[in-house]
Amino acid sequence: MKIPSSMSWLLDEAILVGIPLMTMVVAALLYPAYLALRGDWRSWTVAPPTNNLQWRRPTTYFPFSLLFAGLAVLTAMPSLVFEALHWESARTFVWAVPFWIPMALLMLSIVWWPPFLGPPWYRRWRAAGGTRDVLPWTAAEIAAAAALPESRRKARILRNIEASKAFVQHALG
Repeated sequence: MKIPSSMSWLLDEAILVGIPLMTMVVAALLYPAYLALRGDWRSWTVAPPTNNLQWRRPTTYFPFSLLFAGLAVLTAMPSLVFEALHWESARTFVWAVPFWIPMALLMLSIVWWPPFLGPPWYRRWRAAGGTRDVLPWTAAEIAAAAALPESRRKARILRNIEASKAFVQHALG
């Protein structure tokens, strides 16, 4: 594995197009997962089903899937550099080993996710029933959100609480 003597490998399409594009994809996947798992966005837990698989089960694991999809893309990114450097064995290794760790977790999170591996608010919601007719916000969390200083985060959380309440009202009929 010898680095080419000229810097022409930096102009490879894999580097010029692939890295910025994959960075945008990673950000688009990980930011909503971060908001959801942090607890700022919880309406996903009670939102109406959007596909046939969601109709069959009472809960969704959407942000866990987003998280592991983003991590899978992130682990694949070094393969572009290895491709540009013509390091076939390193590129093959990335796709054969590290890429499959988040991919296996992604496949699991599409159909099931153990509650104990979720954030504390998610565990509380699952313990309270964890279905579309159970509000993912406790009264104390709603009061704490209302007491936050004025900011974009507070506005986002309060909008999400209202959306969650509407979804639960819809689920209850």
